[in-house]
Order: sequence, then structure tokens, then C-alpha cells
Amino acid sequence: MVDLSRVLETERSIVRPYTIDDIDAVHRELYSGPPVWGPQTWEQVEESVTMAMLMSRSLDDRAWAKRAVVLKEGGTLAGQVRLSPSHNYFYRWEEEPDPKYNSVEVELAFVFGVAHWGKSYAFEAGQAMIGIAFEELRLPRLVNGTGDDNIRSINLHRRLGFQIFRALPNNDGVVAVLNNDLA
Repeated sequence: MVDLSRVLETERSIVRPYTIDDIDAVHRELYSGPPVWGPQTWEQVEESVTMAMLMSRSLDDRAWAKRAVVLKEGGTLAGQVRLSPSHNYFYRWEEEPDPKYNSVEVELAFVFGVAHWGKSYAFEAGQAMIGIAFEELRLPRLVNGTGDDNIRSINLHRRLGFQIFRALPNNDGVVAVLNNDLA
């Protein structure tokens, strides 16, 4: 059996399950600056980190637990990554030959503190998570969506190998798709 709760190592960071000691750093580094999607108050962050800790210990849920991205140099928590399954009622694009309406898609989700933007930490962590998604979980593809104005996210997805499509039905944002060529 594959251990999906293990610590991953990139060139400059450690991608690991959350601990209770991460709550303050998660709130300070990820959710107290510019608005991002996700928890905002300290209490919401506490609940989110606690849930991620519980999920990382569950045989059924560990692949889907949020993971902390901690820099090797200095031990600073820089961000978080997650493979997040969701019911597909959102991801639509014209080029999809056989729309998978109401199927389950898996999103590669990430959030990094502003101080860590533009330094490729999200790219390194994203590569590690893609490895788990494709090589170990054997997922057929990963998806993600973002607004037109989130150029950093769009560029990161392109760099990770995702194709970018206009989102349907209103061309509101983009859908990023990465197919697993091993599947």
C-alpha cells in the first residue's frame, strides 16, 4: 500500500502533513494578507488545519489532506498544496470532447503567502503533488479554475504543463487541465 501521508521533499522545501503548531503560521503567512479563497479568521484557520491533520491520519482521506509547504532554509511555512476531489458542476470548456458533467474531478489546489510569490516554491510543490496524483493514485487528469485576472495562477498552471481553456458557459475565467499520459 502506498503511504500518501508521507513527507515529500523538493529541491528547496518539505511538503508534509499539517501539525497543530502550524496554525499561527498558516494564518499569518497565507490568510492575513490580500484576500484569497479560504479561511480568513484565526478560528477558521484552526478548524481547517485541524481537519487537514485528521484527514492525513485517515486511510480513506489522507490523499486529499492539505499539506504544508515548509522551506528547508529557515523552516518558514510558505504555502499549502492539496489534491481536492470535487463534484464537477463547475469545470466546463468548449474543447472537452465528452463533458464529464456530474463526475468527480480532482483539483490541484494551492495557496502561498505573498512573500513567497515568484520564487517557484508553488511550482516545486505542484510537481510533487502531480507525481502523487499520476504515478501513485493513477488519476486520469487534474483540473483547476481561476479568474482571468489571476495571471500568476494561470502562468503557474502553464509551467506545470496544464492546458488553459476559456471557462463555459459565460467565458468567466479559465479552466486548467493536465491529462495523465501514463493512464
